[in-house]
Amino acid sequence: MENKISDRNVRIIVEKNNESKCSGEKRIDARNDVCHIIRLWYDLLKEDYNRGLPERKKCWSIGWLHEQIDINREVRKRVSIKVRDYGMLINDVLSLFTYKVARNCDTHKDSLNRRRTAFTSELSRQLQDALNLLHIAPHQPLNFASAFEKCARRVYRRRN
Repeated sequence: MENKISDRNVRIIVEKNNESKCSGEKRIDARNDVCHIIRLWYDLLKEDYNRGLPERKKCWSIGWLHEQIDINREVRKRVSIKVRDYGMLINDVLSLFTYKVARNCDTHKDSLNRRRTAFTSELSRQLQDALNLLHIAPHQPLNFASAFEKCARRVYRRRN
């Protein structure tokens, strides 16, 4: 539900459900929602790209398509033609790719990935970093902290 407040020809919309969210959380949510919509668009693009192509020429992942746009003229031309039907240019496609890749780099941090040959000290630091996230991660359901701690201990356990 929204309340509309007028002040000198300016409308401010206050969403009651989001009153408790800080501006940073709203920005992260918005970025994630934008990327979700881009992912849905990716599915449409892949479907349109693949329509009428033999199996061996079809796009099976958006990552492949993104890579091929830069190195394969035939793929770039086909994507350009397909997105023209959406009212878009190839630069629009590249802009969407760039935005989502940047968000993914921010979201999926390499520092949390466990290396196969990690030393015990590195695993211990990663475990502590993971557990410290519990102090700032919002909206944890009942028993989540305990479940996440068990999860993290398993991920960062020394393997023989």
